[in-house]
Amino acid sequence: METTDPLSMRVRSKPLLPGFHMLVMFVIFTTPFGELLKSALGFSPAKLIVPGLFLYLLSVQFGRLKLHPLTGVYSLFVAFTIPSLIIGVDFISVLLSLIGYIFLFQILFNYSFSLDKIKDLAGTYIAGVFVISSLTLQFFITGVDFGAQFGKPFVEIWLGFPIVSGPSNNPNGFASLLLPAVPLTLSFLLTSKTKFGKLLFSMVMITMLLTLGITFSRSAIAASLFACIAIHHCVKNKSVFSLWLFTKLLILLIALIMTASIFLLIIDFLTADIAGLSGEYSSYSENKEMSGGYRTLVLNPMLSIALDNLFFGVGFGNVKPLMEALTGLYINSHNTPFGILMDYGIFALIFICITVAHSCRNYNTAMKNADLVENRLFISSLFIALGAMIFHGLFHEMYINLMLWFFIALGPVVKRSIRHVSS
Repeated sequence: METTDPLSMRVRSKPLLPGFHMLVMFVIFTTPFGELLKSALGFSPAKLIVPGLFLYLLSVQFGRLKLHPLTGVYSLFVAFTIPSLIIGVDFISVLLSLIGYIFLFQILFNYSFSLDKIKDLAGTYIAGVFVISSLTLQFFITGVDFGAQFGKPFVEIWLGFPIVSGPSNNPNGFASLLLPAVPLTLSFLLTSKTKFGKLLFSMVMITMLLTLGITFSRSAIAASLFACIAIHHCVKNKSVFSLWLFTKLLILLIALIMTASIFLLIIDFLTADIAGLSGEYSSYSENKEMSGGYRTLVLNPMLSIALDNLFFGVGFGNVKPLMEALTGLYINSHNTPFGILMDYGIFALIFICITVAHSCRNYNTAMKNADLVENRLFISSLFIALGAMIFHGLFHEMYINLMLWFFIALGPVVKRSIRHVSS
């Protein structure tokens, strides 16, 4: 039965150039390379290509461009960041990124009404993550750090132990790029119909998990394992909201805490002599405990700062000096909701929460309406990737991360795509 969706008819009547899809794929492919491309090229491809694609889309569908359903509420979030940004420091890049995501929303909603195109984008992202993971892991075979050639070393040796910070020069930042590819790859692995496909995605999965593990980003590692359990749950269930799934995730969390304690004891034993020579920390686990202690220590000061500047925040970039004055630590929140609350105020936090909630509702609806298990698993992987990033964001500020907004934007897109498939 042919679709009567007016938007799809408009797109067919005035088709976009084939290169449009290829350029969107290129943006998604290059995202895992993070700061490395900025060092090598002097710019981020996304910041040039996304506005260009939007202008082209606008010219082709002028007067008929349909706004992404989340545009209004997301624009309110951006609007409430502006007072903080203009009184902050070095805010231009942040503001341009936030405005650029408005363009990204429209691009995804107006051209990607096919699940196959969304799968292309997911596969492209997996390819990008696999390339950057392979370049990182080859250091342990050849000893050559690919990033060092561009002034961005991927691996650092700390207390005799390799810590992978990747092109982001930050383990948690690198983990943010690796994390969403895990549920996407698992969904492709589970739905692959050939032995070669299963072997290929298994190899990719192992490579990414190894790289993610060596970042020692505890929240990202936990989130990736939670994501795998959730994907497995969705094989036979049409919703990720389940008491049984919650129980399994809780059991896994307890097991992770116990395993992490044993792991840190082993690392302490292996690095005890080196740690003693460093004179800075007595053990690797002491560093991790101190890191966790900092996060606990700053909770009350952060809450105080947030309450004193409830409506418009303290101004972008001003949190660290304030925290140093209150605690002696030049540190940010390491928490996305708290970071937004302190920087921009309560209204910005409310509208970003509403944006995410609406996207999640669209994902859930799309999953329930998907007839094919293959489509449901793929949509669940997008949804779970978003959930994994949100969980990781509780321990790392990442509201500027392009892939976070990519998955948020796809909520209404996949809902419409399923309606298109059904019709």
